[in-house]
Amino acid sequence: MRVIEAVISGSVFAISGNILAGIVFTAYPEILVSASSVSACICFITAFSVVVQSKTRTKALQKLLLLASVFSFLLPLSAVIYSGCFFAEDLKQGILFTDTHFSGLAIRGGVITFIVGITGFLLGVVFLISGLLMDRLSQLIYAQSQPSKYK
Repeated sequence: MRVIEAVISGSVFAISGNILAGIVFTAYPEILVSASSVSACICFITAFSVVVQSKTRTKALQKLLLLASVFSFLLPLSAVIYSGCFFAEDLKQGILFTDTHFSGLAIRGGVITFIVGITGFLLGVVFLISGLLMDRLSQLIYAQSQPSKYK
């Protein structure tokens, strides 16, 4: 049963790592496929080993949620790298640029970074709070209803 949990959670974690690497390496399509597949394999192996080595299911889920929050907090950094790569590619072409072109590049990079930053921050907060509260959720005492006197 633990192996099935490891495969499922490893796949989910590998998809999030693949998205993170995909955003970073989108500017370089010649290495995009290989870098994304390598990062997905590394994330899958990491999540699989975390689940298999954990003592309980809640500890495994807690560790994976904390790792997912780290990946979510890294999303804005990947958006900055993505925007910078496209900005550098446009500058490398050697075309005469106007102020309008520069401002368009800056606005495009800023908007992409802002949207991904807000999304990554909100996802990171949700994953972090869920991961930190996971241990307490397993320790809840379930209250039973009192038997009725009027049966």
